[in-house]
Amino acid sequence: MAAKPVREYFGKQLLAKYLGEASGGEFEFEGRGMLVKSGASDPASPSSWAALLAAHPWARDARLVAKPDQLIKRRGKAGLLAIDKSFDECRAWVDARMNATIDVEGVEGVLHTFLVEPFVPHAQADEYYVCVVSNREGEELLFCKDGGVDVGDVDAKAKRLQVPLGESAAPDALAAALLDGVPEARKPKLARFLATLLGVYRQLHFVYMEINPIGRVRSMETNAVLLMKGDSWPGIRGTGLTHKSPSGFWLGSDAPKRLILKVDLNDNRPPLADDSDGEGDDEEDEEGGEEEDEEDEDEDEPPPPEPKRQRRR
Repeated sequence: MAAKPVREYFGKQLLAKYLGEASGGEFEFEGRGMLVKSGASDPASPSSWAALLAAHPWARDARLVAKPDQLIKRRGKAGLLAIDKSFDECRAWVDARMNATIDVEGVEGVLHTFLVEPFVPHAQADEYYVCVVSNREGEELLFCKDGGVDVGDVDAKAKRLQVPLGESAAPDALAAALLDGVPEARKPKLARFLATLLGVYRQLHFVYMEINPIGRVRSMETNAVLLMKGDSWPGIRGTGLTHKSPSGFWLGSDAPKRLILKVDLNDNRPPLADDSDGEGDDEEDEEGGEEEDEEDEDEDEPPPPEPKRQRRR
């Protein structure tokens, strides 16, 4: 299977749906937003500003954030965030940048897709960073109590916890390992949120997820990569996820290159959305499992190198 990135908009749509379900309604993930694409300024376009506002009437009177949704890293540092704006201000900001050629950290390309969503007021002290990334042993969670635009070198400063395949992470264990420096009153709920997030991450077959920042357990920017089989999204119920892997300049030399095959030795193979697209799939899986058992006994064969994490802000 290949790991393909999804837009921030679609990642948030998934989390908004499944986090509430998984937590029994304890956690609400802000899923409102609209994608603004080339042609929005054309009144005759079905995706014009007028059509977008008619489909999302909440945006008329809300304070908003606007930003490109093209897998661009460090948008805040690049001046690609409009924060706490009215709808008309966001519209003018987006129109001024739509189809513009920009250079971000030496990568040049054209802006053509933007995300407009509600602005969540918060203090900088309330900004946390969380990342979940899959590896050969399971999932690793990274947490920084100082998130946001100036999160800095996450690899150097983040608290880490490895959660093996087939095991869950109790909130108490998450709090003890990751939440040093977080106010005591916030730790229980934040730890329950992280435990729920990990469960949803696995349910939806994510292989990478970064939320920066989380403000008092309210999401803001989200980057995500999901495991795919062909053109299907495994294990995701419902409809509406139509986004294919983006292509273009922003993938360039800094493209996500993660290809992860997660082997569950407990034989808990997750269901796929479409297992009928090729003959002999089940037989191949069974044969592969036998081969993996044999390979496990060969201690002389070194494991493949870990994939390098790619972070986008």
